[in-house]
Amino acid sequence: MLSGVEPADLLTTFRSEGERIAWTAAGRDLDVPVPYCDGLDTGAVIRHLGSVYQRTSSWLALQQPPGEWQRTPPHDTDVRSWYAGGMRTLYERLAGHRPDEPCDTWFTGDRSYLFWWRRMAHETTIHRMDVTEAYGLHYPVADGLAVDGIDEALTLWLGTRLGTDVRGTNQVVAIEAGTHVWRVTLQQSAIDVAAEIPWECDAAMSGPPEDVYRWLWGRGPLEALRVSGDMAAVAALRETMARATQ
Repeated sequence: MLSGVEPADLLTTFRSEGERIAWTAAGRDLDVPVPYCDGLDTGAVIRHLGSVYQRTSSWLALQQPPGEWQRTPPHDTDVRSWYAGGMRTLYERLAGHRPDEPCDTWFTGDRSYLFWWRRMAHETTIHRMDVTEAYGLHYPVADGLAVDGIDEALTLWLGTRLGTDVRGTNQVVAIEAGTHVWRVTLQQSAIDVAAEIPWECDAAMSGPPEDVYRWLWGRGPLEALRVSGDMAAVAALRETMARATQ
């Protein structure tokens, strides 16, 4: 986690963004298409998040990945109520522990409750964008949270989720958001991410933290960023990020 974002901010973000989804969706049509996500509607987003919350709650209770968890609402249960109940239950379980307490996770680099505080903050923020913007509502993401989200996307998702199936050709992309920088090297079977500007790069991109955060997660246009260099390297980064976050 980058300096400038306190653990308590992540937990607060999880709850506030989760509640925002709940009250935004209340009484609204859940068949509304989500921007930037072809074939996805707000109902599907809420069901997905509800399943994520159920799985994470079970993981915390078992301290290992659950074999089974509730993936859809029980019969005759409103998806909104099921989502909201699962979100609040998970919040209470996370808030009942210190961030530095040991906890099983899917990332070997962080076996603490802080991993889940951070993961749920960003999972919920990204999907909050999906839900609120489907209904024409726009809310800003604070720079500190967006910068931390960029770092999570690059170091946690891009850096670990693909294994050796990277398919890169040693493209180097420099990313700048506010005062923070990253060097991303897409090798054939690995990804190297470092918090530094490279001496040489194939492409460079920069912009306000929220715009970079959105682009990495496929929720914003490349046109919102300043881009120079080889566009093929930029496209390779976006394609690799999309595969890492599937």
